[in-house]
Amino acid sequence: FGKVAKELSEVEAKKSPLQVKIDELGRLLALASSAGICGMAVLGWWMGRPFLETVTVAVSLAVAAIPEGLPICVTVTLALGVLRMARHQAIVKKLPAV
Repeated sequence: FGKVAKELSEVEAKKSPLQVKIDELGRLLALASSAGICGMAVLGWWMGRPFLETVTVAVSLAVAAIPEGLPICVTVTLALGVLRMARHQAIVKKLPAV
């Protein structure tokens, strides 16, 4: 029993290509929003705004830029794709039937 549990704990779960692409998109959105936020903070400081106000605006933009709707958008897109496949009768219950 100990060997099986040990071997199962060492198995790494691989990500699907879709999960990899979603991770890449999230990383790209985070980098783009971070660059924009830093630019806004520098612009506010350069315009002579108070430091605390500039930091508050930058933090609020950072919180707003988090892509919390990304999983919902992906789920809806996948569901629409499945509906389109169902219309063309492309969904099978048994993979060996393909």
